[in-house]
Amino acid sequence: MTPEKMLWLGIPIYSNKENGTGLGIMISRQIIKNHHGTIQFESELGKGTTVEIRLAKSTGFAETNHHD
Repeated sequence: MTPEKMLWLGIPIYSNKENGTGLGIMISRQIIKNHHGTIQFESELGKGTTVEIRLAKSTGFAETNHHD
């Protein structure tokens, strides 16, 4: 991926795909942020792109009330 295309990652309505909406990375970033995580991209033209997602370690399960 070129450096210019990397700048557009996560911008709504931008996509490399012919029928893409450009919402996938934007939505993924929000989900990762909501879970106190980070996402980073590294790319080398002609070699490939690496995506690193880091999420905070969970300290336990959230308690929920289930009503049958």
